[in-house]
Amino acid sequence: MNIAINETISDLINIGFQLLDPDMTEQPLEALASVITMDPTAADAHYNLGLALSKCGREHEALDEYLEALRLDPQSADTHNALGILFEEFGEHDRAMAHYDKAIEVDGHSSAGYLNRAVLYKERGQFESAVQDFRRAAELDPTDSGILVDLARTYKKLNDFDQAVTVLRTAIAVNPYDDDAWNSLGHTLLYKFDQVEEAIEAFDRAISIVQENSDAWFNLGSAYGQQDSHFRAIEAYGQASKLDPECADAIYNLGLEFRLVGEYEAAICAYLKAIDLKPDDAEIHLDLGIALDYADRVDEALISVQTAIRLDPGLARAYNSLGVILAQLDRRHDAIRAYRESIRLAPDRGTTYCNLANSLEELGQNEEAAAARRTATELGDEDALERIGPL
Repeated sequence: MNIAINETISDLINIGFQLLDPDMTEQPLEALASVITMDPTAADAHYNLGLALSKCGREHEALDEYLEALRLDPQSADTHNALGILFEEFGEHDRAMAHYDKAIEVDGHSSAGYLNRAVLYKERGQFESAVQDFRRAAELDPTDSGILVDLARTYKKLNDFDQAVTVLRTAIAVNPYDDDAWNSLGHTLLYKFDQVEEAIEAFDRAISIVQENSDAWFNLGSAYGQQDSHFRAIEAYGQASKLDPECADAIYNLGLEFRLVGEYEAAICAYLKAIDLKPDDAEIHLDLGIALDYADRVDEALISVQTAIRLDPGLARAYNSLGVILAQLDRRHDAIRAYRESIRLAPDRGTTYCNLANSLEELGQNEEAAAARRTATELGDEDALERIGPL
């Protein structure tokens, strides 16, 4: 083949490679197909055509191109990595691992093989092996903060939270504008070290970098909730749910916060939206019932709590809430049965003993009521000496 044709092939490969964009699929396919027509032995063209086909969702055609590229150039680490990723999508993890191993064997100085293999190790629960490969990938590409974030998350899987924080701080030093690193740091500080203020600073920093980071808004809501800063939590969960309308947990937590500030109708609205997304979640149905009860919609509350019990017969606090509602409906004997079932499921919950004592006293069963109230006091229930019982 003459030099002019070689230059044309090179140009077409470059055109195809440069046009690999999710919104531009036909042009790279045409350019790369032209290369293969001119020279079927152009391994790069088959490889890049595989990339383009994969981006178009035509994975099985992409597989054929990758395999042909590999036949033409068995020492291509890029092709081995691409095949590994594709076999992972097909659920063939052993074949994926074999290609990642080969990519590392062919080019041990590229981070891609180690990174891909680390991700697969992590997915398979082989966290120690994943840590080793993430560390090696980070050594080979020290400017990629994302590798360090993945490494930190793997340390968390191993319950090594101190090391996770150290790695996340390194990631932030490498790239102070990595919102994922800031969010992950805040998450670890909040949930594993109870460092709420520092966690809030980290979440704020993540949001200042990427305002559309719904996870950071969600975590910020959790942090404010722990501080009993309910209105700030409402704002944060509201932002999270706007950014990710399918996040039932954000909408559910929004409902919890509305309830805590006495906005019961708003809470009910949030719970109903969450139920639309997770109709079989017993906890949401239960908390909807509690909000309905606070809003003096007792009959509806009863239905919601009964639905929660139907969905999860082992949910102890649902029986306690059922007892409270039944007591309001003057069904004291039924209420007592509900409280006793709650106690059977969760014998360490002082509030339920307190509620049981209230209903027993209403029926004049003072001796049993006193015993229940003593148990509530022993369990540390602050309301045990009063005739009040929360849901």
